[in-house]
Amino acid sequence: MSDQQSAAELIAALKSEAGMSNREIGAALGRDPSLVSQVARGKKPGTNLAGPLAELYRTGTVTHTPPRRRTKSGAPAMVRGAKGQPGHAPSETDARYRDMPKRGTFKPEQTHYLRNGGRVYETHFPKSERAKGRTQGWKRVHRQLKSAARRTYGAKTRPPMRVTFDITYANGRQMRVGERGGYDVQAVTRAVSEHGGDFETWVKSQAGQRYATLDTSENAVTGVQMVVMPWQKRAEQGR
Repeated sequence: MSDQQSAAELIAALKSEAGMSNREIGAALGRDPSLVSQVARGKKPGTNLAGPLAELYRTGTVTHTPPRRRTKSGAPAMVRGAKGQPGHAPSETDARYRDMPKRGTFKPEQTHYLRNGGRVYETHFPKSERAKGRTQGWKRVHRQLKSAARRTYGAKTRPPMRVTFDITYANGRQMRVGERGGYDVQAVTRAVSEHGGDFETWVKSQAGQRYATLDTSENAVTGVQMVVMPWQKRAEQGR
């Protein structure tokens, strides 16, 4: 792809090659999916999105958010509020992601979008079991799992997906769930449902099956990396 692609062309490439949706592209850019849709349909030029979109296409992630539109006075332009809410001036991010979360909060996952339609999600949790951010973090991981289990995005059908998890505990110990090619992502979704829809409870059950010496009541999970990849037959994997 040439260096002079428009924002609309880059969005089209991300959809066709990485299987990304407007919602995923918007989340990567820190923008509303409706804006992505308008740019894709040529309703808006999206000139300020072109740089981050090109980075997303090349690397699978965005390290700098698009610059905000400015008024003549130099202040960030108003953006539309959520449904039923008035418009507001967005917070100034200086076109960079914040590195450190506040104490007791979880760090939203860093997502890498792969050309084959795969995804790598990373989420970091506070160490305290009583921190509210832990519940928010687990819910977010569960939402990402359910999103990965979807077989269709609009009119596009996705291939069967496999998933592996690398779990990091507060004592530094790590556990991989889904060795030897990963688990069927829809089977994992069903298994989580059988644990009351509680993703953390399912992870603890997996730890109990693998390590008799790992006490999950004493060692909190501090990080989850979830890798989702299209399933390939063994013959294809060996090519």
